Amino acid sequence: RRICLVLTDGEPDGGADSVRPHVELMTKDRIEVIGVGIKTMSVEGLFPRYEVIQDLDDLEPALFSLLQSVLLRKRAA
Repeated sequence: RRICLVLTDGEPDGGADSVRPHVELMTKDRIEVIGVGIKTMSVEGLFPRYEVIQDLDDLEPALFSLLQSVLLRKRAA
């Protein structure tokens, strides 16, 4: 099982269109891609699964919650 966790605090330098092909390729290769936005909604629409936090103090619980839900969930065949 492979998981790619992306943390970001803003828009991609090349815009959303520079990231989408990479996310699609990873998804096609059965890599689960998760985005975490820190004070930014830029992860919405870029990653199949995402979380937005407003403070770094929220990072640890958000990561544990995301990873727990992903790791305990059965993958589709």
